[in-house]
Amino acid sequence: MPFLPDGWTCTLDMNNVAVKLELAQATDGVTFGETTLSTIHGPRYRMLVIGAGQLSRYLCSIAVGLDYHVTVCDPREEYADEWDVPGMKIVRTMPDDNGHETR
Repeated sequence: MPFLPDGWTCTLDMNNVAVKLELAQATDGVTFGETTLSTIHGPRYRMLVIGAGQLSRYLCSIAVGLDYHVTVCDPREEYADEWDVPGMKIVRTMPDDNGHETR
């Protein structure tokens, strides 16, 4: 499996307009100092929700609003067919099968 970093930190030095690109950590955030601006660019946090019920609809709506990449896993056709929440993917596999695929 290829190495996938948590993202990239782009640091701009405003004194000499130099840009530095480094691997970011999951805990890094945007910082703005006296002479530097650092921003994080990379993959979004991911959330796997088991079950496409009513509570999952609310949880997923909140997660999408917080910029999570949301996948809902529910093999039951009656729930998956009625899932109409925009901005997320629904899969019809068993949860343990999908967990191995999303690593």
